[in-house]
Amino acid sequence: MIVPVAFLESGLVVAETLLGSSGQLLLAKGTILSDLIIDALRRSSIESVKVRLLDELEPREEVLPSIPADREVQVKSQIRELFTLLQTRRTLPVALLDRLSASLHAVADALFSDGGVLFSNVKHLANHDEYTYEHSWMVMVLSLALARKAVGYGVLSLLDWQDRVNLGLGSILHDVGKMRVPEEILNKPDVLSVDEMELMRGHPQWGLDIVRRHERIMPMARGIVVHHHQRWDGKGYGPSSGDLLSGEAIPCLVRLVSIADAYDALVSDRPYRPGFLPWEAMEILDRAGGSHFDPHLVGLVRDVVEDFPVGAVLLLRSGAVAVVQTGQREGDVVECAVLGSLSERTRALVGQGIGVPRDNILCGGNSFLGLVRRLAAKPELLRGVLAGEVAKLTFLAPWRALAESQLSPLLEGRDQEVEQHGPSGLPLRSPRAFSGVRHGE
Repeated sequence: MIVPVAFLESGLVVAETLLGSSGQLLLAKGTILSDLIIDALRRSSIESVKVRLLDELEPREEVLPSIPADREVQVKSQIRELFTLLQTRRTLPVALLDRLSASLHAVADALFSDGGVLFSNVKHLANHDEYTYEHSWMVMVLSLALARKAVGYGVLSLLDWQDRVNLGLGSILHDVGKMRVPEEILNKPDVLSVDEMELMRGHPQWGLDIVRRHERIMPMARGIVVHHHQRWDGKGYGPSSGDLLSGEAIPCLVRLVSIADAYDALVSDRPYRPGFLPWEAMEILDRAGGSHFDPHLVGLVRDVVEDFPVGAVLLLRSGAVAVVQTGQREGDVVECAVLGSLSERTRALVGQGIGVPRDNILCGGNSFLGLVRRLAAKPELLRGVLAGEVAKLTFLAPWRALAESQLSPLLEGRDQEVEQHGPSGLPLRSPRAFSGVRHGE
């Protein structure tokens, strides 16, 4: 489960390797947090940490792509080095590009040799710089995984060494042009103005201007950078010339990166909205097939991601708050552990592992704060859960302070609304159109 640094407690176990701003290892997976470590994290720019639950709620082994942990750390470090050099020196050493190309091919080999690639992860980075690095990594991995599926289905020809490097490097660099977009626009929590949207829409061309100076970056990788916002129906944007592509004229590798880019953006928490759960993101992408995305490729996402990833936090119709324990892609029951309850009715479930039918899930988030943000936008959900009864927060000790600080204001607002309007409840529904990725991104 993802926990803000301010709410960390001694004894919690780190569930995901944590890297510093320059790619150095800060905390290894499995580290037991101490007061000293927590104090150091609070003084740093780290916003949140993914931790394991208590021993009695420890999740079973996740199903993850077979990318060696040391390789992942290596590539993420190289991505950070790449962006740092572009920002400070506006150039890329040939040696770095060669090392990164070799690393990307190794990642591709791992993904292409894994018959059961399935992603079970939650996104929790809100800082733009951290989001940029993690987004670049995830779009690269997802693009390669989608390409493997496309090859398996005969939609795409077998990729050679250069194809894999082009896809990997192009997907990592797809948003490099955003370095020219002011941070206050990238992290703006409100709707962008017309001028701000126009500035944002310039990033594919600016990215091309940056990468075309480096001969090690091949034309296809450059094409991914400049064309990744081209739409299947021809209404996208990209090159400053205004010469737009559509349909099959958009190279297949570009179409795959566009899908991976949109998916990762949808499931990530951002300043202007909390992330969607994977099943919601996939429904949004499906509806955009034939307009934004290749309708023959967009469904491949379902083959490589899970509907309910390990660590996602759910509000159940009963009033229980549960965290997903085992990544779920198929089947009607999601394996969860109950962290807490808003109601006396489910107080006895706190601390237990339960199977949750999908139709009992009312709302969800990639983190506890993500769930709270979604509930804040839909106060009617809390009215429906409690149906007029007085809320009573009961949470396990490590999550009690977090729950009380974040949920109490919402519940107080809910009590006022119940007095005025009476109880009612509405089920969670995904947006009807392609949304959640801010226009221009």
